Formats: sequence, structure tokens, C-alpha cells
Amino acid sequence: MLDPHIQIVNGYEFWMIHVSGGIFNMGSIEDDDEADEYEKPQHKVSVSDFHIGKFPVTQALWKAVMNKENPSNFQGD
Repeated sequence: MLDPHIQIVNGYEFWMIHVSGGIFNMGSIEDDDEADEYEKPQHKVSVSDFHIGKFPVTQALWKAVMNKENPSNFQGD
């Protein structure tokens, strides 16, 4: 596993991990009777490399990134 990329925003540290991009099939095959129509047709999707947070986002981190704006009903950090 690659070392995490550590990002600091307004004094809050969070870890990002690298995810390699690739190609995958998205959606359901045409004869899948249990799939909704919006899930069809199945098609290839290409995703570039990206970073994603290693841990869940806390309210404190959300507020640090969003300049203290917090639309959540939960207000504790």
C-alpha cells in the first residue's frame, strides 16, 4: 500500500489514500428483469486515478473545509 497523502486544512489534518483508476462496466444488462430502466444500458466507464479520505469525515473537518458552514442537524464535532 502506498503511503497516505496527508492534507491539512485550517489546522485539521486528514489522510487521503490513492486509488488507481481503471475501466469497469456500469449498469445492468438488458435482460435483467429486476433492474430499473435507469440502470440500463450497461456501458463501460473510465475513471482516472484519485485520492479519497482514509477515515470518515467528522463535523470538525467538514466545518474546517467549508469555512464553518454546517447544514447538518448534528452540530457536535
